[in-house]
This record gives sequence, C-alpha cells and structure tokens, in this order.
Amino acid sequence: MTPAPAPALSPAPPYGTTPAQLPALPYGATPALSPAPPYGTTPAQLPALPCGATPAPAPAPPYGATPGPDRALTHQTAAASANGGVAERGLVICAALRIEALAVRAGLPGPSDVRVVRTGFGPSRAVRAAGRLPGFGALAVTGFGGAADDGLRPGDVLVASEIRFGGAAVPCPSAGLLARDLANAGLAVQMGPLATCDHIVTGGERGRLAGRGARAVDMESGPLALAAGGLPFAVVRVIVDTPAFPLLSAATLRRGPAACRALRRVSWVLARHFALPKEVGS
Repeated sequence: MTPAPAPALSPAPPYGTTPAQLPALPYGATPALSPAPPYGTTPAQLPALPCGATPAPAPAPPYGATPGPDRALTHQTAAASANGGVAERGLVICAALRIEALAVRAGLPGPSDVRVVRTGFGPSRAVRAAGRLPGFGALAVTGFGGAADDGLRPGDVLVASEIRFGGAAVPCPSAGLLARDLANAGLAVQMGPLATCDHIVTGGERGRLAGRGARAVDMESGPLALAAGGLPFAVVRVIVDTPAFPLLSAATLRRGPAACRALRRVSWVLARHFALPKEVGS
C-alpha cells in the first residue's frame, strides 16, 4: 500500500511581520507550522545563535518517521494519533515561578479542569518540565516577562506571535484572537515576536533584540513551544521590566502586586479562550 504523501507545511511568518499581517485563524483551525528541528534534537544541540538571531529552521523528519526516545512529549504524539489527532482534552498552563503559578491558579474560573504546571526558572528546567507534562489538548505559557523596546510599559501584556529559540521559530497562529479576548477583559495588550534566552537580558542587549524584531524576552517559552507538537499553543507575558525600568529596581518591585493582578486576569482569559468541548458521555 502506497503511503499518503507528506502534508505541505507553510513557512513561518517572515521576521519583522507586524501583528496586523499575521493570519487570523479561527480557533480550531489547523495551524501552518514552520519546519521542526529533527526528532531527537535537544535545545543543547540546536545551533548556538545569539539570543533573538534569525534562525535557519532545520528540515522536518521524513513523513511517518518514529520519534526518538529522547524527544520531549513522545507520549503526547502517541496519544494524539490514538485519539483522531487530538490528545487528552484539557488545557495545561505552564508558569516558571511559584508566585506566577499561584497567581495563575487564583485567576482560574472555578470549578476548572485546567492544570497548572510550575516548570522552574530558565530553559534547562523548562526542557525537563516539557518531558513530564500531562496529556493536553492545548498548552499555554504565561508569567512575567521583559520588554525589548520602549513600546511596552510595565503592566502591559504581550501575546507572542511567534517564539524564537535556539535556531527555531514557532508561530502562534491564534495570537490575534487571544489578544482580542485579553483586550476585551480590560488588559493593555500588544502582539509581537518573543525571544527565549538562557540569561536575564539587560542593558544594550534589549536594543539588539528589538533591532531583530523581538518585542519581549523570557527564559522558558522556547522549549515548551517545541514540545507543543502542533497542538493549540500560546504564550502571554505580563511585562514587569523595560529599557526604562530595569528588573532590579525599586519601581519594579512596587509594581509587583499589580503584575500579579494582571496575571490572574490573563489566567481567566486563557481558560475561557481554550475551553475545549467535552467528549460525549464524559
């Protein structure tokens, strides 16, 4: 029997694409994914590019190839195949820090079956957390983040239009719809590319990232974006530091409670936005 031909994958949006130019896909539509890194590739094996540099995506594995045992979320891929392309229903929200996870849980509409996973701080811990995620139908990453340019202010919310990490670029096709829902909830929302780095970005590095088109930076979204495996995925960051307001400053500390309140509202919107229909009889 001749196997079905491999599906054609659309390229990721060009770097520098403005949010208005991004396709507005209705929720549930099949997203166009950029070529993934080869199966078995770990973040440590990805090209050592400067944070936010324009990546050269690696080719996808041959159609029908079996993932290697070290690929994060192999069980997710198997579950999706066994259930008609949809993994175990439900939303998982990842947050790095305890204070972020507490705010996310506090903001969830109750009762809720949304699961909150604390990944730990930095990309290495995010990689380990990605391999231990429970089954999900949609994956979101949220928490605090830093602005790369002066167009974002403390308290603003950045919805990632794509995630740049270690030579890969992962688009977030539903970003426009999610940004609209967050704005309707009273949050100050912007969209744009987000870069995941392995260190806290300060000083002139913010300007270099902004020059490459990045709007904000974090340290965890990249590995989790790679682990989403084509399922609905989003990253939302509440901005706490900017070029004008560095992370380690008294003003940033004073704005902590307001950032937590914004994060609770983000959590509520994420749960409503990614509400998935229950299986008949469940």
